[in-house]
Amino acid sequence: MAKSFWDKEQHIGEAEGLGGKEYRVSLVEKNGKQKIQVKEWWYKEEDDEMYPAKKQGINIPIESAEDIVALIEEALEGKVEADDDEEDEEEDEDD
Repeated sequence: MAKSFWDKEQHIGEAEGLGGKEYRVSLVEKNGKQKIQVKEWWYKEEDDEMYPAKKQGINIPIESAEDIVALIEEALEGKVEADDDEEDEEEDEDD
């Protein structure tokens, strides 16, 4: 098996995606800096295995994680959509 790029890697869990894909979350460390890695994996029927997608992921510095989680929660609450609707209404009023 190939040596990992990371000095430390701890698998946290996975979430199901569309089309046989899944998203795996890990806590990783390189040169003393921790990051949260979210990586897309895909299913290959020929050998019944999951493989990491190339360049389909993100490594979030621990220091930024809480801010990013808050933005994701805001998006899930529909606040982003509501803000866009308000902008559309303002444009309509200007006409």
